Amino acid sequence: MFEKWIKYVDLVFKNSQKDKLTTDYATQVATFASGKAAMIQQGNWIQGDVDKVAKLNLGMLPIPIDDSGKARIYTGPANFWIVNSKSKNAEEAKKFLAWMVTSETGKSYITKEFKFIPALVTIPATQEDIGQLGAAVSEQAKEAGGWNWGRYPDGVIQGWGAAMQEYQGGSIDKDKLFEKFDQAVKDIVSK
Repeated sequence: MFEKWIKYVDLVFKNSQKDKLTTDYATQVATFASGKAAMIQQGNWIQGDVDKVAKLNLGMLPIPIDDSGKARIYTGPANFWIVNSKSKNAEEAKKFLAWMVTSETGKSYITKEFKFIPALVTIPATQEDIGQLGAAVSEQAKEAGGWNWGRYPDGVIQGWGAAMQEYQGGSIDKDKLFEKFDQAVKDIVSK
């Protein structure tokens, strides 16, 4: 799977903007929203930021990891709202989260302001609420693959990110990249 994936990554980086290693999220989204980039690899969470720049006709393409014709989008929760059990304000935080998912104002913010696809069936959402990208994800969700990065031990992703920067910067080749991926997992597991 990694062999297939790296071919996709190489294709993307070969045809992407010149400053790919130094462009931050905000610049990436602004470049796309202003029409300076035709495509962006992001998710429905960019809808609000794009809408601030321009009203575009947007859609979602699956990621073609190989030539099988079975490309699909990948989904998972973009973030989690959690309460620190050691906080002196844990009860207030729990009340706030409950309010977010039960009050009409909170529900409206989840869908209409944040453009989130609600995780709860008690929160209604229309395409207009969650935007074109949220609707596209919802339509393709049954065939979607899952994000796995959140399942790796804490620290692995940071090690992988550093290795990817080396690879994209040209200081290591594909084989060394995969060695570094393996080593990042071994280092975390050994702790």
